[in-house]
Amino acid sequence: MKKILGILSLAAAGGLAACDGNPLIPAAAVAPGAGGGAGGGTGGGVGGGSGLPPGTASPVATGAIFRMEDGSAAQTFVYDDANDEFTIDNLPFDGNDNLYVRVPGPGTAGNPVVTLDPNVALPHQFAVYDNDSGVNAYKLVYGVGTSTQTRFAIVRSPDYADYGFGGFVYERDGSVVIPQGGSADFTGEYAGIRNFDSQGGVQLVDGDILINVDFEDLNAGDAVQGFITGRNVYDPDTGNVLVANLPTLTLNTGSISDAGEISGTASSVDSGGDPFETGEYFGIISGTNADEIVGIVVVTSDNPATAGGKIQETGGFLANSP
Repeated sequence: MKKILGILSLAAAGGLAACDGNPLIPAAAVAPGAGGGAGGGTGGGVGGGSGLPPGTASPVATGAIFRMEDGSAAQTFVYDDANDEFTIDNLPFDGNDNLYVRVPGPGTAGNPVVTLDPNVALPHQFAVYDNDSGVNAYKLVYGVGTSTQTRFAIVRSPDYADYGFGGFVYERDGSVVIPQGGSADFTGEYAGIRNFDSQGGVQLVDGDILINVDFEDLNAGDAVQGFITGRNVYDPDTGNVLVANLPTLTLNTGSISDAGEISGTASSVDSGGDPFETGEYFGIISGTNADEIVGIVVVTSDNPATAGGKIQETGGFLANSP
């Protein structure tokens, strides 16, 4: 069984914020399908039933938390800050060295969703990477929170006639202090990858996120909700916008655990009010003031290009409260 590592918490050359310099090794990891659900539930999430994806077996507010996609092929993500590169274990035909390098800088073809200029003060930063060699292509989106205590990575491949191989991870390095009352609004950014179950190719997507948290009613189990707006879909090769302003993606009212993990269902409707996307979201609250959230959203929708086909969107978000 392969060891599961968190993403190496370090700065990327060219703009991502610096951290401690060591890989995060979860205190306890569990097999896919055995995650600890928010509010005490169990199961895998994203194909593993209710609850959270697998990862930290006994999450607590005072400790780090790591989660990975249930049943994903990608088993280890390691980030090398000196060279601004990833290595990912267990993805087939991605190259002998499992090496992933950053694609060109902001505003250039292949990198429409990233903000990497270190001279521009922005709340969050995302980067896009491709495998350096291999028979099959893979694309990775990486995001780091302003505190540098939270991060996510998503990898998918365009070279399969179904969803193919890939995976996601998200984590919190430190702890969280959950307020005893009150509420907070978290705002931030969202970026991810769209792929297909009946054709090859991938697309990039970005947007804005708002999350509302009601710390007064955590005991009720329904204390978080949110909205992802302004989603645009991009061609990863040209950077051209393929679809502008996808429907608002609603993070339906969900729960928060004592450790600061959130989970719930996600959905959207089209302009006629009919169901458009359905799926799940997961996240982790971080900070002594509970002022940062990292998370993942996975939704599917019908693919208008192929009869009976589906589009899977996997996005990561980073959000802060004032």
